[in-house]
Amino acid sequence: MKNLFSLLFVIFFSQGEEIMSQWNVVKGLPRGEYSRVHAYNDTLYASTGNLIYISTSAGDTWIPTNVIKNEVDFISVLLKVDNRIFVGTYGYGIFQSKDNGVSWLAFNNGLTSILDIADIVQRGDSIYVGTIGSSIYTTKIDGNSWTAFNQSIPMNNAGTVYSLYNFNGRLITGSGVNANIYYNDNGTIIWNEIHFAEFNPLGTSMVALISVDTILYGIGSQGIYKSTNNGLNWEYFNPGIGYIELGAFYLYKETIFTMLTKANSTYYFTCNYNSDQWTLFDYQPGMFSYNFVISDNKIFAATFDGLYYRNMTSTSIKKKEELPVDYKLYQNYPNPFNPTTTIQYEIPESGFITLKIYDELGREVKTLINQYKNKGSHEINFNASQLSSGVYLYRLTAGDYLSTKKMLLLK
Repeated sequence: MKNLFSLLFVIFFSQGEEIMSQWNVVKGLPRGEYSRVHAYNDTLYASTGNLIYISTSAGDTWIPTNVIKNEVDFISVLLKVDNRIFVGTYGYGIFQSKDNGVSWLAFNNGLTSILDIADIVQRGDSIYVGTIGSSIYTTKIDGNSWTAFNQSIPMNNAGTVYSLYNFNGRLITGSGVNANIYYNDNGTIIWNEIHFAEFNPLGTSMVALISVDTILYGIGSQGIYKSTNNGLNWEYFNPGIGYIELGAFYLYKETIFTMLTKANSTYYFTCNYNSDQWTLFDYQPGMFSYNFVISDNKIFAATFDGLYYRNMTSTSIKKKEELPVDYKLYQNYPNPFNPTTTIQYEIPESGFITLKIYDELGREVKTLINQYKNKGSHEINFNASQLSSGVYLYRLTAGDYLSTKKMLLLK
């Protein structure tokens, strides 16, 4: 067992050294837990503790707001409406500022003891908040009191809101852990229940939502979902990383970016608009991330350890016309895995290649590729459901090029 944990450390450290070297701590900010980062037009808002740092220079310089409330230690969500900033907190409800954070006023009339805020959205001249344990409340933007807006949502098993989204006037909430979502059409007070996935004993929640035109995307506890009929039915993509605790979306240059967080690891996937192909382009072992945004060709991630950024030009996203100039075999992802993982490789010349799997003793256990391949970037999925836990090797051979890497199967 000691050797197994040592191997895990070596694998994670070697991968982390390569990937995390592309990420940098944002300068000019104190280190610590950053619970959210938001982008509105050309302005960034980074929440930490009981205040927010604001940047109008793509993250080069930051100015802090005044303290929202001394006792606040976690800002869960931020919404910008015209000249107002609304923030939700854990334990202290909603606050708003009309002067860009110089002063803050509590905005909790009608919430009483309902002070753990999970999400907040705008629809028309109203805003809606999702709470932890007490479902959804609403008020006018210029209002002064919240009222319950949760008719027909079962409070006993769906009172905790994990996500709340305005989809072209239809509010959709991921509430509870029973693989259900609920939607409310504008002008009505009824919420309709939809079963979006198979229930998992660990719990199945919809933790994030976003849309591109009429297509709706969601992040559930077990993967990524897509609906082409207003959320009534869902297609499922399994990223192969196990149970997902948090997730976030961001749209940038006709690409959907997705952040999936589990335990102490964060995965980033991308998918082009009007495509069903999700590709992992970044993996941060040892990093727990809350959410992310993209601004001025940089990705900013709010993490337990600080606000980090990386340049888009250093990511593994490539334009279709770009072709590799060298042979390269990438580390499989996820790693460790159970039971499926993805292997990516690049070949600058068309030709006959082989990609084989070996056990620790060097015995061949599987041939994944043994054929002619065109030059370019390729990937292949490996299913190890028939194999036992342990260390395996995978080897790419193409002409005179040969590369071998390790992977760890944990069941």
